[in-house]
Amino acid sequence: MSVDPSAIRLPITEAEDDVAIFRRPLWQSLAACRAGSADLTPDDWHPARAGHGVGHLREVCSRCPVRLACLSFSLAHPEVQGVWGGTTVRERRALRAARNRRNGGPSNAKPRRRTRQP
Repeated sequence: MSVDPSAIRLPITEAEDDVAIFRRPLWQSLAACRAGSADLTPDDWHPARAGHGVGHLREVCSRCPVRLACLSFSLAHPEVQGVWGGTTVRERRALRAARNRRNGGPSNAKPRRRTRQP
C-alpha cells in the first residue's frame, strides 16, 4: 500500500498537535524566532532552501533570550538543519569538531589495529 505524501497533513502550530506541546522544550516557546515578531517563515531559517544569506537571521538570534540554549540543543542534535542559535549547519559541524579535538577525539573513534612484529 503506497501513501500519497501530499495527503499527509502535518500540524502547522503547536495548538494543532497536543503531543508536540509536550515534546517541545520550554525554551523554544520563548525564542525570538517563534514569537512571530521576526516576521519569518519556517523555510526562511533554511538559507540554502530560501535562497538568501544568514545575516538577518543572525540579527534575530542576537537578540534572542534563549540563544545559548538553542545553540546547545543544536550542537547536541547534529541532525537539526537550518540556523539554530545563530549558527549554520557548517558552523556547528566545525564547533563539534573543535570540541572533539579538545576532548581527545570523538568517543566513537575506532582503535588503531596493532600489527605483530616478527
